[in-house]
Amino acid sequence: MKAASLVVTTFNHESSIESVIDCALLSEPMIDEVVVVDDASQDNSAKVAQDFLARAKLESRIANFVVMKNWVSKFETFCDDLGIRRSRNEIIILVQGDMLLRDKNFVGRAALFLEKHKSLFLISGRGSHSRSDLVSDLEKHGPSSATSSLLSTVLAPVIKFFLATEKRESAKYRELSPVDEAAIFPSIDQFRLTKRAGQLGDLFGSPLEEQKVHENNRVWSSELVFRGPLVFQKSKYLELGGFDKRRFFLGFDDHDLAAKGWLEKRWICGYLPSLTVQILEAGATRKSRNLRQQLNFRMRRLARHRLYRSSSLNQFMKLRPDQLPIQDILTLDILPKYEP
Repeated sequence: MKAASLVVTTFNHESSIESVIDCALLSEPMIDEVVVVDDASQDNSAKVAQDFLARAKLESRIANFVVMKNWVSKFETFCDDLGIRRSRNEIIILVQGDMLLRDKNFVGRAALFLEKHKSLFLISGRGSHSRSDLVSDLEKHGPSSATSSLLSTVLAPVIKFFLATEKRESAKYRELSPVDEAAIFPSIDQFRLTKRAGQLGDLFGSPLEEQKVHENNRVWSSELVFRGPLVFQKSKYLELGGFDKRRFFLGFDDHDLAAKGWLEKRWICGYLPSLTVQILEAGATRKSRNLRQQLNFRMRRLARHRLYRSSSLNQFMKLRPDQLPIQDILTLDILPKYEP
């Protein structure tokens, strides 16, 4: 069995990073290396990860680990790319610092699909969808929505920082939606109609039945996929040049990578159901940062405003419908035996 590398980007996840890594190691026998990239955390995330992984190596749970820390925020795209390039295995599983992978051998099942279906490039444990699902998000949060006013770029985070100060202490918990099996495990007819499959939107984190997830032998391939978790082959990632750090730094880079794979290689992406839980109280890699980091974020976003126009994702969004990947369901003849 091939070995896999777990790549985790973290920001102020001191309370959860050990659980995230430990849970993945308990669930995934293929993982023999862990790479953690700390994006200028203000807590002890890097030290907690370092100490835990040192113990894990002594106990022979892993063969290798790397912990790196940025002293200035570089954000998600840079950190993920750095971690992937520093890893040494062909199979990569990319997770965020607030996600628990409780799926026994998700990476193993994904690796079998990647081996059988040579055109399959990215496998998401969260969901696959069409480009139309991105339109509103790109308009609100994407690089193309960045303002060209330097004054508003500087003032906006300052105002936001002080207005949000009192709200930080009372973070709200998100209610999990009930399982909608028709949306998470759609039939081929429904999939081609809706062009969506998986735990998208409010369905993320829905309590799926473990046996049904493990006995599923299908990948729903569509136009684009979401992070969380994401499995792929490092060689193909490098062949495409990896995440586009010049045009993206926080969000949409996963969609851009899928778009690039299709445009340049006719590689496709898909969704394989997984048991993934988000630690809501831990926040996310994209959670609120201090004033200096928010200013850094705004300046980076402004700098990428015009560059987005030449991105693979922007080109993909302009393709004719007949030029897009078709919705399909890929299958495997044999799956690893399910063991509760």
